[in-house]
Amino acid sequence: MPATRKSVWSTMARPPQRAVYSLSCLAVGGVLSLLCKARLYGRTNLPPRGPLILASNHQSFLDPPLVGALAGRPLHYMARESLFRIPGLATLIRILNAFPVKSGGTDLSSFETSMRILKSGGALLMFPEGTRSRDGRVAPCRSGVIHLSRRANAPILPVAIEGAFDAWPKSARLPKPSPISVQFGRLICPTRFADLNTRQAANLLTHNLRELHTHLSKRAGKPTIGYAAVDGFSGGRDRDAAKPDNSHPMPASQPTPAARIEGASYDRPDS
Repeated sequence: MPATRKSVWSTMARPPQRAVYSLSCLAVGGVLSLLCKARLYGRTNLPPRGPLILASNHQSFLDPPLVGALAGRPLHYMARESLFRIPGLATLIRILNAFPVKSGGTDLSSFETSMRILKSGGALLMFPEGTRSRDGRVAPCRSGVIHLSRRANAPILPVAIEGAFDAWPKSARLPKPSPISVQFGRLICPTRFADLNTRQAANLLTHNLRELHTHLSKRAGKPTIGYAAVDGFSGGRDRDAAKPDNSHPMPASQPTPAARIEGASYDRPDS
């Protein structure tokens, strides 16, 4: 086994934990495929190994298991510290690679845990908006993901989700069946932020996520969301956001359990 892949799995404590994680992804993928007709676009944009931050918009409680089931590699997740005080649930989410983060302020412990995961070649799922959306739109990204990317020298993979808000909005107690689509965008390497301050880099990520989300909304036949221009970026399509999938069609030779791969486009990361 290559050293990089071994280091990824080393962050998962024991073989039984790995088995539970893999089986959970298969189960969640099957349920989402059946009830939500989950579709994944841009699968080939996700590196199969190496340090990676997946930065996703946050529409509902379905987002972490949804992206985890579609990723095709083990992910690590931040979860509210209060969840780790619930008997049974704390054990389960730890097995599924979650670690606690304090709400509000700076949490050095979770930052150090994130750094260890990335330095060992792992992948970390983050929701840079900081909370679930109240209306399904992409809110401005916070700067924490940029600090982490720079410190760990880890690329960011923008991830857009559309339909999860309809399936389980913040105001609802339980989810309902509704089509969901996920788009993996182009990698953003830390060098892309070299000439930008932290706020500008966060604005770039916000712009990319909104472009990806707009693309998914059009795909689903929904009205286009009129996002306002982000400071430093126009409302037009950014060259680092998703291109139409027919730009470089790829066969669905290795479909994941939870999604159809619809002619994903492949674009090399910025150098």
